[in-house]
Amino acid sequence: MQEWDTLKENSQPLARGRNATQLSKQLKKGAQAPITQSTDISNQIAQHEAKLQSNSTNHHKDPIVPYIEYIKYLEDNVPSGTREVFLLYERATRAFINNKRYMNDVRYVRIAITYADKTTSPMQVFRYLNSSTVGRSTSLFYIAWAWTAEKCGDYKTGDKIFRKATERGAEPKKMLEVRYRQFQRRMSRHFLKLAEE
Repeated sequence: MQEWDTLKENSQPLARGRNATQLSKQLKKGAQAPITQSTDISNQIAQHEAKLQSNSTNHHKDPIVPYIEYIKYLEDNVPSGTREVFLLYERATRAFINNKRYMNDVRYVRIAITYADKTTSPMQVFRYLNSSTVGRSTSLFYIAWAWTAEKCGDYKTGDKIFRKATERGAEPKKMLEVRYRQFQRRMSRHFLKLAEE
């Protein structure tokens, strides 16, 4: 575990956490050679790529599953948040952008949100996703979009996004209401602080 302490700054954190033993093993390999050039990882990546290729030709029962499995594999085994992970999020987002089956599927919405968050201009990506009807009835989409606006200091847009979500009846409604109230409190504190200066 001592090696982990010296290598952990090369690991991008995940909301779901990481397996420290597996991560330490991968980071030690990475110290010796680029992590994506490891034979084990290269073989696994080739297998996942093959699944994506056969997925597009064989009409998989749930076509998003191979993308989710591949994303999880890369996040667990390529810990530094490499370009490969970003590009896979982008591919998955593009692959289903016109697929009505996935427009409000929380699995796809999470992929699209993560992709937007990893870009250099997330607000533009969120506007594009919205115009493509991604997450139209999903609270998670609007909460993430409003949070992105708030991070940019654009409270007015954040408020509009929450109002739009309410108008569209985004679900789950309770989660949306809680997050909107939290946003309003932060917005009030922000404007009170500005008034005091």
